[in-house]
Amino acid sequence: MFRCDKKNYICKEEVGIYMIILSISKLNNNQFAGINVNIPKFVKELNNECYSGYLDCGEENLINFNNFDNYFKLKNYKKFSIKKLPPPFNRPDIVVFQDFYFIESIKISKELKKMG
Repeated sequence: MFRCDKKNYICKEEVGIYMIILSISKLNNNQFAGINVNIPKFVKELNNECYSGYLDCGEENLINFNNFDNYFKLKNYKKFSIKKLPPPFNRPDIVVFQDFYFIESIKISKELKKMG
């Protein structure tokens, strides 16, 4: 079971494993599409067990992420790089891509692969 120490930006298990999870997708504010409701709930719930963040590749500001500190907009970065995200999300342990075949996701996955 993971427990978060958000003051120090780490999550630890009994054996001292730290886990940072970044979810990436391209959503909109259509509340009748399940994915637009379920992914924000997933990310917020995951934050109860570990330190999770969300990178939004869409154009709209998502209402489901109001008051969520770890919400990042791709369009806010001139030339995006994972390394430009604030710590600890600039070196995530796990990245969850929750979309299909968006060019942004492909570019990010290539960068992550180079990072190891």
